[in-house]
Amino acid sequence: MRKRWRHRYFAFLAAVFLLMFGWPAVTMANDVGEVFAGGTGSESDPYRIEQADQLAALAELVNQQSLSLENQYFQLEQDLDLSDRQWVSIGQGKTAFAGHFDGQGHTVEKMQIISPDNYSGLFGQVTNGSICNIVIRDCDIDIRGSQNVGAVVGRINNSTVKNCTVLSGSIMGKSVVGGIVGYASENCAVVDCENHAQVTGADTGIGGLIGQ
Repeated sequence: MRKRWRHRYFAFLAAVFLLMFGWPAVTMANDVGEVFAGGTGSESDPYRIEQADQLAALAELVNQQSLSLENQYFQLEQDLDLSDRQWVSIGQGKTAFAGHFDGQGHTVEKMQIISPDNYSGLFGQVTNGSICNIVIRDCDIDIRGSQNVGAVVGRINNSTVKNCTVLSGSIMGKSVVGGIVGYASENCAVVDCENHAQVTGADTGIGGLIGQ
């Protein structure tokens, strides 16, 4: 009788914990793969992103679950329209994205960011990673009180941004604002990129491609 009571008691505590805190966060690479359209995250078999919700799920993994996804590979399979949401940058919080993202020449359009956070763009912060082959069209980034703002990446550290193009839109921040990258620290490369969006800022570090 006492043993049965103990089992019921611990089952009750477990149920209360799940109601209060939710199910455990996804932490294993195999579980991460279930978020996307396929792939294992290797260089030869990247995680595949086919929908806007899957791209947003990548942001959630980095921002909310603090997974840097170091040395994990991702690729975009088709054009994405983000007009149905306020975009939250991938790597906007304490954790930077440390993987490798290949847009394969696809377009991300109508990205809107109004959240007044530093490190804003399609990606917020990228460290020891790479972003390549992305086209951004009709972006609307209006965060005039923030710094480290770029359409592709807000800030890069020891990373590469290559063959990325911003076709149109508006990018507004306070300082360190760029069309492609807001701030590029040492050991970074921004290669074969173009910006045709309007870039404005109220302070120093404003540039067509790189803010600073």
